[in-house]
Amino acid sequence: MEISLPESKEKHRIGITRVHIEEDAGKLVHEGDIASSSYSLVDYNRCGIPLAEIVTEPDFRSPEEARIFLVKLRSIVQHLGVCDGNMEEGSMRCDANVSLRDAKTGA
Repeated sequence: MEISLPESKEKHRIGITRVHIEEDAGKLVHEGDIASSSYSLVDYNRCGIPLAEIVTEPDFRSPEEARIFLVKLRSIVQHLGVCDGNMEEGSMRCDANVSLRDAKTGA
């Protein structure tokens, strides 16, 4: 997918590695933190709800590029009718995994 920052005419390509279908699972809810909680509850409210996970290449150079990518992706899934893209209700979520590069070696 190509994105561009508002202040730049340069387009930046964000590679999509894979898209796969999963089911949402239940989640554990703890009173306080997990180590000191005297009990845990299991929330099954979203259990079994289908979801699509989209994995990208580490092509983002800034948080702003990630935001622009998500806005464009949201627009696409809304246009296709596959998702209403309502982040407030959890219809669309984003989990960021951050990788750091060594500035000297690039590795």
